[in-house]
Amino acid sequence: MEHKGEIRVLEAVLSWIRDTNLRSNAFGPDGNPQGKSSRKHTHESVRLEECVHEIIHAIEIDSKQSPFYYSLANALREQGKFMEAIEAYQQAIRIQPNHADAYNNLGVVLIDHEKLGESVQIYQKTLEIRPNYADAYNNLGIALKENKLFELSLKSFKNALTIDANYTDAYNNIGIVYR
Repeated sequence: MEHKGEIRVLEAVLSWIRDTNLRSNAFGPDGNPQGKSSRKHTHESVRLEECVHEIIHAIEIDSKQSPFYYSLANALREQGKFMEAIEAYQQAIRIQPNHADAYNNLGVVLIDHEKLGESVQIYQKTLEIRPNYADAYNNLGIALKENKLFELSLKSFKNALTIDANYTDAYNNIGIVYR
């Protein structure tokens, strides 16, 4: 695998990881999310283990790059290595304190581990950094719902819909609260 630039390594790897949903968390050179791919994986795609290896290699070369730790955290989360993912998200945040996506994904892992109070704090910090982040409002709503704070969770889901009126997950989560 040819490595032309440290960031390019991560873009190429995250764009073509087999059998994962990591592409939806990858960002392109313009800083915009890459989203889902309509293409099938080719012989150029890599396994998740190879991806983690390459990201760790990039960190060994330059440990001051927040995107490296963020990408590593996403890959570790995909592997089910949640404690390691938490550590990698935290390192990404230490390097880049305003990394809203790292905060948001850290909150997801914390919810999955029923650390609901911590996840609420993380989402509040995420929204301080990026006030118009629909995913963070939606995830905050989930954390509040799990804490049985139903009115606050509804408000959070509605905030997500104010930002993105087509955010189907928020509509679904409102329906779950009303069940």
